[in-house]
Amino acid sequence: MSSVSRVMYFLGILLFLMGTYGSLRIVHVSYREVPYPSAGVMPSTLLFSGSYALTYGGRESDCDPYPMIYYEEDNKTPRDATEEEKTLEQRMQERCVQGFNEERAKTRQYDKNLSAFLVFVGVGLIFSRRFVE
Repeated sequence: MSSVSRVMYFLGILLFLMGTYGSLRIVHVSYREVPYPSAGVMPSTLLFSGSYALTYGGRESDCDPYPMIYYEEDNKTPRDATEEEKTLEQRMQERCVQGFNEERAKTRQYDKNLSAFLVFVGVGLIFSRRFVE
């Protein structure tokens, strides 16, 4: 067994295990039915220095509306919000939460693609080492 074959085998096992780890983490998060992590399930390393590795996605609690104070025409006396203003606040909050959900869906798809790619390349390296000898 040549040294190139050993290196290919080691890298194949490493990539296969990393892909399997990512797949198991995705299944684990889905099984627990918790919100998907905004930073993804793959650890940030030298291999995964993409846009998803170092971003902070925030939480739904960031979408809680700040107390809005509405004033009368004289801009001094506070008043209660009208139905239209309350509806607008509700829509803004829903849009904010929807943005987080879309980002999480993108991160989940990225993690699935990355895990499948790592498993595929790892298995390919493991089985192709016999052609290198």
